Amino acid sequence: MTTPLLTRLAELPPGGLPPEALRVDALPPAADISATARQRLDAKWEEYLTDARAHDKTLFNAPILALEQAHFTGETLQLALAPTDFRTFLVTALRDRPWFVAHAPQDIREALGNSTLLTHRGTALLGVRSHNVAAYPARAHLLGGVLEPCAGVTCVETLL
Repeated sequence: MTTPLLTRLAELPPGGLPPEALRVDALPPAADISATARQRLDAKWEEYLTDARAHDKTLFNAPILALEQAHFTGETLQLALAPTDFRTFLVTALRDRPWFVAHAPQDIREALGNSTLLTHRGTALLGVRSHNVAAYPARAHLLGGVLEPCAGVTCVETLL
């Protein structure tokens, strides 16, 4: 019987996986998104940028890594990552997800997020997002973010 990935990840011991139990494969960029999805992506991105500027908020694009596949093979967690960008992730996977699920599910680009919950004497330590960011300003959150492409080190070294 196969245990679902999220259940297996939720059951990891404190400290997580040892380095030898993680395998990361770098994939080439996913095929370009369809023309219809590209038009929607471009229009929504411009809308979000205009709104951010109108409210003195920061919103910018940068390269990130998409999580294309994740599964356990025995006790080894295998991740397959491919390059994408924050703009495509923000529009297709977060803010305009219902449209993409209905019209272009193959064009959704999920990011590989990372976060940590820090505690001290029974109290959780959270970050508070800047008032100047366009996404979830002034909200408390776990410390973390999306994984950026590796530069000068292997992806496994970046994850560890």
